Amino acid sequence: MTTPKLHHAAGRDPWQRCRALKKMPSTSIRNTRYDPATKRLSVWFVTSGRRYDYKDVAPETYAAFRRAFSKGRFFNAFIRDRHEFELVEDSSVD
Repeated sequence: MTTPKLHHAAGRDPWQRCRALKKMPSTSIRNTRYDPATKRLSVWFVTSGRRYDYKDVAPETYAAFRRAFSKGRFFNAFIRDRHEFELVEDSSVD
């Protein structure tokens, strides 16, 4: 079995899909956005609506986060207290 090749339109950034806003099937996390170039994970929370940016999140950690059955549990165990973060004042979802 061979792995299918990815085809990218000329001039298109192959990581664009990863940076796109991702809705989360979670009761605590509303949306996420990940930028693999900067390793920055943006997280919007359901209850407060606030956005926090988490720094130096490895692509493997983000991929595991996306696959986790419980996004909130994974976030609490592997991201929340393990990465420097900042509250983003303009936390509107684009």
